[in-house]
Amino acid sequence: MRSRPSALRDFTVDRRVWLLTGVALFIGAGAAALAVLLLRAIAFATNVFYYHRLSLAMAGPAGSPSRHGSCRLFPWLAGCL
Repeated sequence: MRSRPSALRDFTVDRRVWLLTGVALFIGAGAAALAVLLLRAIAFATNVFYYHRLSLAMAGPAGSPSRHGSCRLFPWLAGCL
């Protein structure tokens, strides 16, 4: 029994596949932009609440001049928002 080669190798791409590819690229680019925006917002909130300055520079809360009791309160307040 012989099989037809064209029936086994169907690699055709129609318009729906190209549309789906375009939509996926659009959603991926939007998600990447949103991730960058959220990282900037986290950096801004860390600088405002821990270092009392308006900056978008990435800084960790480890070396902040705040008291230790207030450092425990900030994440709890942010979670309530």
